[in-house]
Amino acid sequence: MPAWAESLQHIGALATSRQATGRRIVVAVAVPTRCHAAILVALGAVLSRCRIPVKPDDPNKHFTRLCALPPGTKILVTNGKKRHNGLVMGIDHIHGQPLLKLKLATEDKSVTYIAEQHADTVQIEEWDGTLPLKISNTQDKRIVRRADFLEAAFAGHGPRDFALWSRIDAVIVGSAARLRAEIVNTRIGTRLPDGPFVFGALQDLLRPSCMAPKRAYRSHIISDTAPDLSILPKSGAWTTIFDGARPFIRYRDALPSACHIVVLDRTAHNFGDAAEIVNQQYFRRSDDLPDFQRIPGIPWGMEVMAYEEAGP
Repeated sequence: MPAWAESLQHIGALATSRQATGRRIVVAVAVPTRCHAAILVALGAVLSRCRIPVKPDDPNKHFTRLCALPPGTKILVTNGKKRHNGLVMGIDHIHGQPLLKLKLATEDKSVTYIAEQHADTVQIEEWDGTLPLKISNTQDKRIVRRADFLEAAFAGHGPRDFALWSRIDAVIVGSAARLRAEIVNTRIGTRLPDGPFVFGALQDLLRPSCMAPKRAYRSHIISDTAPDLSILPKSGAWTTIFDGARPFIRYRDALPSACHIVVLDRTAHNFGDAAEIVNQQYFRRSDDLPDFQRIPGIPWGMEVMAYEEAGP
């Protein structure tokens, strides 16, 4: 990546790494143009948290989510040290108890039932859907799409859990159509340890939940015109990135994340209004965060202000 892009990624990573202070971090980034800035900041936030283990979902919520999956959804069931691919068949009620009915990708296509208390043994899976599934002794594992690209992007640190388990690490608020286009159409390359380059898209790393609903996700896009906040927990360690002045002005109080990063386009007509809000918050700050001023590669024309909010 060029130096300016790496500096935006470092902003997201640094903000996420400081989220244990107990006070919300606010980072304002003024840029000459917003193009790709918010998604690069989100990329830094997601990758900085990728080595933190994903905590299991609440069994009740996870069971409800699994029961809402359409028949034929590909899943993986963990039973002790064994893992089996399978398909969702629907819901049955036995002795008045709702059970998730699954068909396993075994030679006999066996059927199993999962109760709510065991919902954490089932995850949405990425495989080709063939039944029965032929698995050799070296292939008893879940499929990771573009594994070589992820392996290179993570510099040798296994990306398997990142690719297959879900968590919201970054929320981007802005024009959903514009953000989707940037995430899908922006291709990036990285070098494998043995030398050759491999290529992927920002979608492989950001993994927005709304763009691949049956795959593991690590981020979420919220439209600044019709926001749906129902997917978000009431509190969490995720980072919220506002792509522009309008979403920041409208929704900064509606998102309870531990860190707010606002990317402000100097050419936007409401840049001044958002900058005034940031300045007012800064005057009431709890502390400055000078580390953000020392991020290497910040280009001429981009300014960064970072602080901890004052307590209530």
